[in-house]
Amino acid sequence: MPPEASPGPRFTVERVTGAFPSISWRWDPETDILSGTFRGSGSSRLDGTIELTDAEGAIAVLDVADGAVAGLDVVVWPEVTSTRGLALPSGAEAGRVVMRGPRADRTTSVEIEAALTIRTNPGESIYHLKVGGLPAARAIRVADQLIVELDAEDGLAGCWLLGVPPFPSLDD
Repeated sequence: MPPEASPGPRFTVERVTGAFPSISWRWDPETDILSGTFRGSGSSRLDGTIELTDAEGAIAVLDVADGAVAGLDVVVWPEVTSTRGLALPSGAEAGRVVMRGPRADRTTSVEIEAALTIRTNPGESIYHLKVGGLPAARAIRVADQLIVELDAEDGLAGCWLLGVPPFPSLDD
């Protein structure tokens, strides 16, 4: 039986040159939310979010600005697995990951229901958020510390979060 199609919107990749936008990851120690946002250059297309949810209650939200992925928040974490040999995808291309389709509204929210899993390296500075079960076909570096993966159908397959700071300690 072939794997099911990736859920949600399809994307195109626009080539970019020059320096990557900078993303800084921030922890909210009271809620365990990890957030990172950047603004890339582009036309005035839609603004909104892509909310990723799974049956176990995990939630991750991709920010969309000017039609392109512009950040990520991990709101409710799936089970996190530490993997000693976690390796970044090789040959990531530089680009903007832009939603396809009509953009009649300036503000749009899209919800995708798919299995979410997260692996991290032992130092917890790199996280790989996997969306659904299809393998990644392309890796696109959209910011200095964020790589988006697309599957063979140009659906969202995952995200790599790089340079994540340690979780802050809570002093009572």
